[in-house]
Amino acid sequence: MEKSGKKSMINCHTHIFTSKTVPPYLAKSFLPWPFYKWINTDVLMSINEFLKFDQGKWKVFYEKLITIKIQSKNVWHSYRTFLYRNFIAKSIATIINVWFITHAIYYLLGEQINTLIKSNDWLYSNVRNVFLFLESKHIFLKDPSFFNKVIIILFVFFFIEIGRQVLWTLARYLLPYMKFIPDSKTFEFLSRYLNIIRFAGYKKSSNIYSKLINQYDEGTGFVVLPMDMHYMGAGKIMDEKGSFEFQMDELIKLKNDPLKKVFPFVFIDPRRIIDQPDFLKISGDPLTGTNYIKYL
Repeated sequence: MEKSGKKSMINCHTHIFTSKTVPPYLAKSFLPWPFYKWINTDVLMSINEFLKFDQGKWKVFYEKLITIKIQSKNVWHSYRTFLYRNFIAKSIATIINVWFITHAIYYLLGEQINTLIKSNDWLYSNVRNVFLFLESKHIFLKDPSFFNKVIIILFVFFFIEIGRQVLWTLARYLLPYMKFIPDSKTFEFLSRYLNIIRFAGYKKSSNIYSKLINQYDEGTGFVVLPMDMHYMGAGKIMDEKGSFEFQMDELIKLKNDPLKKVFPFVFIDPRRIIDQPDFLKISGDPLTGTNYIKYL
């Protein structure tokens, strides 16, 4: 289909499920007990409803925060692009980064690393000589003020990606208690989890769909995937509006609306078919294209 000389598009992977569909302990997949119990969907939905970041008094603050985030990403991208294209600037930046990373590692984990390499006399002697030489040339700052140490560590953590990764990896290896602190993947999952909470606060999936289509060009189609989360082992879905049956009802209504370009993609957990072998049936005439799937 074309409109005004422009081809329409199809979003082939669309979710419009509400918070009622999400089991309470979804965070169980990336958080240990008891944290997934505390950070459950009911608690987060209540907080989201109370604060309403996208509405009222928080809206201006939220929009400014998003603007700052986008601007920061643009500045950072411009900086990385400049370094990529300029060999001299890239070399200088690399030397500076190595200087900061070396100091941050020493200030945070110097004692642990020192203990580790002492088992090898040759390694310990050579590393010590290198650091003594750098210190004599005032290249290495062995014992600056506590404030300066904090500034260097924070700079590495927030502005040097590879330095942050090195610090995190070494800390989790050398400090036993660090293994209980969530890693970067956990925070990525948490971010996605919070996005689910943010966008799933509508009463009906059709409300989410209405918000979604406003972000696309007119004529865009959507392949909508309902989610069967009953068998995730993350707690029971108590509200009937969170059931897979209710999702299917909502999806049928959207599909039958001639003003909406919805292409259902029915997701079924195999365990449901085992428990309910008669859950689905196919009706209609497949030869004429009028067949459809309807749950019993």
